[in-house]
Order: sequence, then structure tokens, then C-alpha cells
Amino acid sequence: MLRLLVVTNLYPSPAHPGWGTFVRDQVESLQEDASIELIAKRHPGAAAYPAFWARAAAAALAGRHDLVHAHYGFHSAFAPAWLGRRPLVVTFHGSDALIEPGRNALYDRLQRAIIRRAVRLIAVSSGVRRALIETLGAPPERVRLLSCGVDAQRFRPGSQAAARAQLGLPPEGRRVLFVGRTTRAKGIDLLAACAAELGEIDFDLIGPGANAKSRPLPLALPNCHVRGIRPHPEIPLWLQACDLLVLPSRTEGTPVTVLEALATERPVVAADVGSCAELIDAGVTGEIVAPGDAAALTAAVARALAGRDYRLAEGRAKVLAEYELRVRARELLNLYKQVVDERGDGKR
Repeated sequence: MLRLLVVTNLYPSPAHPGWGTFVRDQVESLQEDASIELIAKRHPGAAAYPAFWARAAAAALAGRHDLVHAHYGFHSAFAPAWLGRRPLVVTFHGSDALIEPGRNALYDRLQRAIIRRAVRLIAVSSGVRRALIETLGAPPERVRLLSCGVDAQRFRPGSQAAARAQLGLPPEGRRVLFVGRTTRAKGIDLLAACAAELGEIDFDLIGPGANAKSRPLPLALPNCHVRGIRPHPEIPLWLQACDLLVLPSRTEGTPVTVLEALATERPVVAADVGSCAELIDAGVTGEIVAPGDAAALTAAVARALAGRDYRLAEGRAKVLAEYELRVRARELLNLYKQVVDERGDGKR
């Protein structure tokens, strides 16, 4: 059985149940075919990094594994890249390739160093892949496009009335759902402008609040219901209960929340960032709008709620064929096998 070390700075905990659930789901999908040691940072704060890096360094030095898979650029790959004895695979999830290298020269150098040391780089979207190759100098042959998957057995169509009853929501009225961090990067200001224009629509917002560096966000509207962090097993109910998922982000990779909505056969209105336009068939499973355009977002949400004749079963079929968790797990295991076989041939 494959011996795998997974190092990730994104992973759920009881205090932060929504933090890195897509990584947790991927790890669990591999457990039948791999013996996994997990080194995870389970708190979003920077103070947790020293202990996390120390544990990652110890595991990498021990060399008990066939290969190492790190999630989220240098934040997780730092120790195994310099201290590890096994081949390194790194997944770039979005901002680690698209935003962080532009923050300062140190971040740029660290990401480039990780790219040089990794034997394979996984990009979760075509935009991330382009950034790795064209901006950060990754050799194209070492970059694999492979997003995280979604559990279509858990995220599936269901009765809206039953879901609303279970969540204690009113049975009548139209509801728009947002799942994510309530930050400007996620377009929460655009969502607030949309909610202000569509006062008769209820907006449910699930996710952690803005961080200390973010400006206060204008969510004090009577039709905006800030639900905070909810247990991840509850998210399928919220998707079944809503009429529409909205994702007005200014930057994304391949947003798992969009895949979850498509698997639940709910339409999605999303900004044209990351892989959103590849996931959503405009006019068939949802709407795509220009990023940063509050008026376009509002018009698309109103249009989607007006009873447009979507073919939502096509969205679920796409998820089942291309993005289902077990489909993605098989592809990832094949990549691992290729890496291990190459090492066996003396390649590094």
C-alpha cells in the first residue's frame, strides 16, 4: 500500500469546521488505497505556524513515506521541500499562485523555490496552471490540472420544503445562499449591494467573518442573515433549502462550493474568475457575470430567480463524470503511482 505524507495548512477542526474541508474530503477519499500520515494546521491564525512547521519537518526527516503531498504552496511545502527525503507533490489552490507571489519579493522567491523542488505541481484551475507556468516559471510538463472533488452522494438533490423545515426556515419566499469567507476577495461588498437592491429576497451567508485587516462590511440589512460557520454536514441542507447559490468572488481557483451546488441541482450565479465559467454552463446551470460588477450581479440574480428554464440535471451529470470525489481520487492515485515509479527508475 502506498505510504503518503500529507502536509496542509488548511484542515477542519471543531473550532473551525469549514476550514479546508475540500482537503479533508480528498484525504478521506484516499484512505482505502493509501496509508496516510497527516500533518495539519487546523487554525487559520499565523501563531499556529511554528508548531505546524516543526511537526512537518520531523515527519519529512523521518522519511517513512513513499512521497509527500503538500497543499497550498510554500506555507505547507516549506519543510518537506528542504528537509524531505521523498518526492514532493504540491497543490496550488488559488491565491498561493495568483495573489501571494505579488505581495512581496520574499513570497515570490519562496513560491518559485517550492516550484523548483517539487516533482509535480497540481493546479486546481486552468488559471492557476497558467500562473504557475507563465508567471512563476514552472515547467509545463510538471504541472497537472486536477481540482478537488465533491462527494455527490452527500451533495444531491432533495426536497426544498423538507430542508427548510429541518433548518427552521420559513417554507415560503425565495432564498439566495452564499458560502465562503465574508471578505472583499469573495465579493461580499458586491453581494451586499445586490441584497440592498433585492430587498424582497432573503440572503443566507455561511462562513467565517472578515479578518481584522478587512474593512467592516455592509451586511446590516434586514434581508441578510449572517449564519456564521456551520458544520459542514449541514451545508447540503442549506443548498437544498436555497433557490440559488451566488459566488461574486474577485479571485478563485476551482470553487468546491460551486461543484456542491451543481451536484445538488441548484443554479449558480458566479463571477467569471478561476474555473467558474468552465463549471457553469451559462443559461443552462446558472449565470456568469463580470467580476466586480454589482449591477451585473444583481441583474443575474434577479434573472435566475425569475424562473429561468435551467437544465440543472446537466450540472449534476458534469460533476458525476468529471469532479466526483472518487473520480478525482483515482486520478490522484495514478499521479502518485507515476511519481513513485519514476523514483524507482532513478529519476528525481
